[in-house]
Amino acid sequence: MVKYGLLIAKTNNLGDDIQSLAAKQFLPRVDYYIDRDNPKICCTDERVKVIMNGWFTHKPDTWMPSPQIEPLLISFHVSPDIAWRFLRKPIIEYLKNHEPIGTRDTWTEKLLNKYGIKSYFSGCLTLTLSYKYGPVKKKDKVLLIDISESIEKDIINIFSRKGFEIKSYTHFFVVPVITILKKIKMRLVFENSTDYFVNTTMKKKEVN
Repeated sequence: MVKYGLLIAKTNNLGDDIQSLAAKQFLPRVDYYIDRDNPKICCTDERVKVIMNGWFTHKPDTWMPSPQIEPLLISFHVSPDIAWRFLRKPIIEYLKNHEPIGTRDTWTEKLLNKYGIKSYFSGCLTLTLSYKYGPVKKKDKVLLIDISESIEKDIINIFSRKGFEIKSYTHFFVVPVITILKKIKMRLVFENSTDYFVNTTMKKKEVN
């Protein structure tokens, strides 16, 4: 019987959770939850299919998936800050064994091609969220994500005069107790509604 794994990230970046939601919609079920930065599976010899998408990685010197993992490498982004550490010889060989690699951005595509790894620009997997959650209804709203206060004021001056509702968000979620964060993150991965994500996990400040 085929097993399926879902990649999750132990960070306070809500974008990582949205990456998990995007991948989860294409899985018939989830048998294993796999740490993006330490993708290991223990206590089983079963083959596990995993969509490996997102930002890589906080552990560039040790990252290497378990041999049980059968990866679909798509929407793959290598951080420029750690690319020279991440693309070690074993990783280059691993990626070549599973090419072509779908990349989230053209920078990563060019980087992998430079190392002789066949790749193509697939875009971000979060662009497929409508597959399960339906199309987003267009509204007269302007959402500001991690915008500096000076730029935010300029945008408010422009769009508020045109009758747009303006809301500002951050994609980071900070809590004092790590156990609370873990509970919220796990519920986020399992939740079937994007409204739940917006209403309960995004730090929001509304602009009247």
